[in-house]
Amino acid sequence: MRMQLTARVNAPLEQVFDVFTDIASTANRLSGVKRIELLTDDAVGVGTRWRETREMFKREATETLEFTQFDPPGSCTVECESCGALWTTVFTFTPEDASGATRVEQVMTARSLTFKARLLAPLSLLFKGAVRKAMAKDMADLQRCCEAPTT
Repeated sequence: MRMQLTARVNAPLEQVFDVFTDIASTANRLSGVKRIELLTDDAVGVGTRWRETREMFKREATETLEFTQFDPPGSCTVECESCGALWTTVFTFTPEDASGATRVEQVMTARSLTFKARLLAPLSLLFKGAVRKAMAKDMADLQRCCEAPTT
C-alpha cells in the first residue's frame, strides 16, 4: 500500500520542519493523537523513539515509532512495525517560492513482513480510506500550527 499527500504551508522551511518533528508537542498539535510517550532522552534525530496513542476505528491504538532518517530541514523518515507490516512515512520539505512558503510531501508505504500480513494485505485496501483521512487531518493540524500567528 502507498499513499501520498502534499500541502503548501505558508511558513518558512526551518519552522515547518521544526513543527513537524517536535514529537514532545505532538499530542497538543494533532487532534487525532491522545498521548505521546518519549522513549529516548536525546535530542530529536535518527534513533528518536516514541509511543503514540491515537483513536482509530473508535478504539485506542498505541504504536512505537522511530526516526530512521533525519536530515534537517529537508526530510525525515518515520518507521513503525505493526500487525506484521513495516510502515514507512517519508516527509520532504522544500521551499516553494519567494513568498517563504514550504511544500510538504508525505509518502506512506506499508510492506508486509510476515506470511500472515501478506495473506491479509488485500484486506488493507478496506482501511486505506481511514488511514488517508487520518494522514490528511494530521497534515491540516500541523499546517495550522505552522501558519498560526506567533505572539
